[in-house]
Amino acid sequence: MLRAKSGGNGNLQYAGATPAGAPAPVMSPATGGGMPKIGSALGGVQEPVTAPSSNRFPAGFDAEQFARHAKANFARLQEANDKRDVSTMRDYMTPELFAAINAQIDPMGVAQRTEILSLDADVVEVVTENNRHIASVRFTGSLRDKSDPQVESFDEIWHLEKPLDGSSGWLISGIQQV
Repeated sequence: MLRAKSGGNGNLQYAGATPAGAPAPVMSPATGGGMPKIGSALGGVQEPVTAPSSNRFPAGFDAEQFARHAKANFARLQEANDKRDVSTMRDYMTPELFAAINAQIDPMGVAQRTEILSLDADVVEVVTENNRHIASVRFTGSLRDKSDPQVESFDEIWHLEKPLDGSSGWLISGIQQV
């Protein structure tokens, strides 16, 4: 998500995989010009994504509806990234993830015009731990910069969290490149 022509791949830990109070991920310098892929410079675990168990959702959880909303939010965030609209981006992310992403944004860089050619979302699992719900959504698809005919495929997992007390909505807490 939130792609530019600069490269790099990396993985971010699953949301909730870090003990409470652990420091935020360490940033690596972005390579190339423009704005890198979100999550591409973040460190984290290198574990492969595995198939989820059959009890991957709590009772009553509507995975199809959640995936539809996740796809809409993916598109909104890509548009906000293209416009460098950090205010909108902040509304969708935990403060820790926003700080890491914001550090990668080149405010003087040329705005992008990304076209999402295909987008699929699959809710991998939803768990409850440490007084919060944590959902993992896998996004796959393709996109391109409207000024460049080259199509780029992507495969990543977003980790979202929501406090059990309902004090906020779902916020993206991590992005893992697959």
